[in-house]
Amino acid sequence: MLRDGSASSYLLKKEEFIKELAFAVLLGIFIVGGLGTVEMGYVFHSGFVLGIILISVIYFGKKSLKFSSGMASFFLFLAASVASFFWSKNLKMSYEVTILFLTGGLIWLAFYNIGGFGKKYFIYIFEWFEKSILILGIFFGLLYIYNRFWGELDSIFALSLYLQDSPRHNHIGDLEAILLLISFPHILEKSRKKIIWFLIAIWSFIFLVISHSRSAFLMLIVGAYLLARNYGWIKKYKKLFRFVLVTSLILFLAVGLQKSILFSRDYYFQTLAGLVHEPLGVGMGNFSFISQDTRNHLFGLSSFSKFTHNIVLEAVSGMGILSVFFIAWLIKAVRQALTVKGHKEFITPVIFLALTTNFLFDYTYFIPSMLWLWFASLALLQGTKGYTEKDD
Repeated sequence: MLRDGSASSYLLKKEEFIKELAFAVLLGIFIVGGLGTVEMGYVFHSGFVLGIILISVIYFGKKSLKFSSGMASFFLFLAASVASFFWSKNLKMSYEVTILFLTGGLIWLAFYNIGGFGKKYFIYIFEWFEKSILILGIFFGLLYIYNRFWGELDSIFALSLYLQDSPRHNHIGDLEAILLLISFPHILEKSRKKIIWFLIAIWSFIFLVISHSRSAFLMLIVGAYLLARNYGWIKKYKKLFRFVLVTSLILFLAVGLQKSILFSRDYYFQTLAGLVHEPLGVGMGNFSFISQDTRNHLFGLSSFSKFTHNIVLEAVSGMGILSVFFIAWLIKAVRQALTVKGHKEFITPVIFLALTTNFLFDYTYFIPSMLWLWFASLALLQGTKGYTEKDD
């Protein structure tokens, strides 16, 4: 039998092993989810299987699972999505999108359960989360460079974080914008690795510019403002804050001159018209059926798209009036994020809100890595709220 000291040491090592294994699985999920492939169903299912493994590892290590606020509403959304299978225009697509969001829910549950609540836990888990985004930013940046100089330049795939989704647009900027936001506190606060993070910020900004992603610049503007507000930088670094804000706005407008982010979105109006003709929706992921239906071409807005470029409208087009469950869940999550203020150690609420902004103007929510990072940041911001209420 083990002595008390040996038993404590064994349990501590077991807990650390479980955490490290869980994080390794999560990083694998995020990498697989950003590669993009012709058959995305394999990616969705791979993420789901890894999510099940992750939850199993945590459960057998802790012997219990805690459910955070809002999970009931999210499960109702998933149930409504499953119900829409019965009238889906493309059952395979609806099933795969449901698996995509279900995996997001598993990641949300996993991040909420890795370890316990308290300041020590959040510093530990956030450092890992931060490190994961850094690895993803460098990994996909290198893949972009390789493809740009040695790959097939005409290779276009919409749901990849390094391949072009059109001749002049790439989603790598949407990922790098998150890394850029994370670098700001390290650069402006007293950090021993300030120079390294400054170089990382330059790396991220370069990819942000060459991506020509309007939604990436928009999420950077929103995220930079929230960071400045939460960290008290608006007064402390007034000139620098203005420079970042103005530069981002100029670049956003410069890219936006090619195509408006709002007024070119025929599919916003098509979704609303589709709600009248398809009150229960057409199944998640099947907006193309609404977009090509001439009955939904209000005011002559007939541009075709496979996606609505808005996560809320995507739910509306997929589930119709049943999307109320998703909307209610999202509103609650956003409200929670907005109430976490003034804690310099954690910027996950900023990441969540920046990604939410991105998802309101692009279809990056269908890129597995982006959606799953969104759910991970939600779990962490909810934990941050719990920490601030209990320990401060």
